[in-house]
Amino acid sequence: MLEGDVLQSQLWQAAANALASPSLRLLVLNRNFPPNSWSSSLSKLRSAADASRRRVLPIAVLPQSFGAPTNAISLAELAVCLRSVQQRTGHAAQLDAASRDSCRVASIFYNCFRAPGPDHLLPSLRRLFTPRVAVVPWLRQDVVQRLPEALREVAWQVAQTRQQDFSPEMEAHVRHVLAHPDHVEYFNAVRLPVDAVAEAVVAQVRRQITSVPDVDGKSERKVPRFVSLDMDTVQSERVLAAAASSLPDMRAAVEERRGEELHVTLWFGERDGLGSLEAL
Repeated sequence: MLEGDVLQSQLWQAAANALASPSLRLLVLNRNFPPNSWSSSLSKLRSAADASRRRVLPIAVLPQSFGAPTNAISLAELAVCLRSVQQRTGHAAQLDAASRDSCRVASIFYNCFRAPGPDHLLPSLRRLFTPRVAVVPWLRQDVVQRLPEALREVAWQVAQTRQQDFSPEMEAHVRHVLAHPDHVEYFNAVRLPVDAVAEAVVAQVRRQITSVPDVDGKSERKVPRFVSLDMDTVQSERVLAAAASSLPDMRAAVEERRGEELHVTLWFGERDGLGSLEAL
């Protein structure tokens, strides 16, 4: 896992270094990816993969969004994020409890997601970045309906204030409102347990790895499982004969390497299962 807040401008070089390792199977980039960074991020990721002669299958992890009429993110979600930022400590980019700039930074990020409601974000992400999107619930479904009016007002203020108009006094006021005991109770009530969110991330990412969704996300097909083996001619003949008898959906591709060494790739269908592969 590579932490964007820690590596900052060195993130993509670190990604390229990681992709150069033949043993790497899963690379997690933990950073924010607002829409205005999708194109450049995808280009940098592909360049790193090309340099290592690797094929990458990007998967975006998207927190479930409730949205607003003019933004893919609701004011309730903005308030929850602000409170979370203002509570954390030791953040690599110093955007935490000690920061006096959290409202301005949150406003910049929030306004990157201007769109005609939440239904616009997911199709755009699938079309412009990757069709593989793991949508993860992190808030309860009634988070918008339960939002206190005072929190709605300060979230709206943060969202609408121009960058040059943010001030220490505004930062202090927003922090004071968010820290009110009634509002702290709201934040604690609407967030899903961390363990449940973590399990959802793992489950959704695993699902995206083992399937190929269409761009519209409405259908999917299974990715053929495969195993690659290096062997000599006699061994390959035995393997192909065994595979033909035990794997009805098997397909084989044999590429000659050097001398008597061959590289054989076997593809087999979902109905064969991993048990047949282990037996083979």
